[in-house]
Amino acid sequence: MPTNNYGLIAFNLSMLGQVYRFMNDLDIAIYYIKQSLSYSEQYRISYTQMHSLWNLSEIYLAKNDLNKAGPLIHQTLEISRHCDEASKVFPYSSMVKLLRLRGEYTQAFEWGKGALSHASRFDIEPDIGWIYMELGRTYLEAGHAEEAHFHLRKAEEKLTRQLNPIIQRSIPFPLKILIPLPGSLITNSWT
Repeated sequence: MPTNNYGLIAFNLSMLGQVYRFMNDLDIAIYYIKQSLSYSEQYRISYTQMHSLWNLSEIYLAKNDLNKAGPLIHQTLEISRHCDEASKVFPYSSMVKLLRLRGEYTQAFEWGKGALSHASRFDIEPDIGWIYMELGRTYLEAGHAEEAHFHLRKAEEKLTRQLNPIIQRSIPFPLKILIPLPGSLITNSWT
C-alpha cells in the first residue's frame, strides 16, 4: 500500500536505526538512519533530520570517532533550533559526551548543567536520566567521586523507572559498572 507520509516513514526509519544502535548492530543502524536522512532532506522534514543526525552522531561517539561525531552534533544543534524545544535535549546530551571523550571536562559540566536544566523543563525522565548519566561519567573521569555518585544514582533512578525492561537489560547501569563503591564488586568496563 503506497503512502506519501514521508515524515512518518523517515521517523520510523530513524527509530529503527535507534533500535539497532541499542542492540549494538551499528552497520544496520547506519543503513536505516541514512535512509531516514534521505527522506528527511528530500522532503525537508527537520524533526526527523535532527533525530537521524543525532542517532548517527551517537553511533560515531560509540565508535570513538570524534571527528565524525562533532560536526554531526553541531549540525543537529542547528537543526534542533527549528524543531520543538524538547528535542534540543538530544544534541545537548551528545555534546556533553563529546566533550567528556575529548577530556574537556569544564565545558562538559557547563553543557551538562544546561542540558539538565533544559530537560527538566519538560520532565521527560529518560532524557533527564541520560543527561545525569553523562554528567556522572564526566565527574567520574574528572576525579570527582561524590558528584559522580550523585549523578549516576539519579541516572539509574530515572532510567529504571521509565525504560522498557528489554532496553534496560541492554544498558549497563552506571552504578553497577562505573563506580567502585565501598563493599561493592563493581567493575569499570563500560565506556
